[in-house]
Amino acid sequence: MPDMARRVELKITPEDPLQSSVPTLFSNYVAISRAGTEVQFEFVALDINVLAGKMSAAAAAQPQAVASPLSIEMTGKTVAKIVLPLHVFMQLEQHLATIFSAVHQEFEFVKVESHERRAIS
Repeated sequence: MPDMARRVELKITPEDPLQSSVPTLFSNYVAISRAGTEVQFEFVALDINVLAGKMSAAAAAQPQAVASPLSIEMTGKTVAKIVLPLHVFMQLEQHLATIFSAVHQEFEFVKVESHERRAIS
């Protein structure tokens, strides 16, 4: 009987993006949620023209409240949903920490508000 507790390292190489049968999709928003032992990533595309119009309308409605944030609601189009088992999601922790660290070193970030960051160029 095989030992089911043995660690297995797997190297996966994605297909060549120039030869891919799956089109590249652009996402403006990523929602991440967890239910039990699964994590779901939902990639949502927004119409930038609609967003710009709503931002202009909201700013015109609250011209004196410059310091207060604008509240805008939109419905986007889900372009992909990916559900990962929790043990697979946990394998991303070190990889994502490395990416975040590199981005922080490469770009200057200024704290704008408690949960919002803005890149300074």
